[in-house]
Amino acid sequence: MGQDLYKVFDQVLIATADGPFFPDWEFSTLFGRTKAEYRAAVGTLQAGASLSREQHFLLHGALNNLLGYPHNQEASWDHWLPMPPEELHQLFVTLKATGHEA
Repeated sequence: MGQDLYKVFDQVLIATADGPFFPDWEFSTLFGRTKAEYRAAVGTLQAGASLSREQHFLLHGALNNLLGYPHNQEASWDHWLPMPPEELHQLFVTLKATGHEA
């Protein structure tokens, strides 16, 4: 995975934890993790290394919910995320196809 994609994934994790997309009261139910766990994962993805199971879990949950959860925050997308939903969807498809390694 290229260096730029690691930056994208960090931005996805940040948007998931700190953006306006998911209410605090529902976050742990949607993701199976806390916002603090998502924040702690930012910067842990290393170029040239395989994703750990936990990193894969976090990214899968973030992408799945950003793309599919009815958060009604489309106007905020460009502020929080580095690419349009269609491009992020392609990354999600790639992540799903690679199992727990990318």
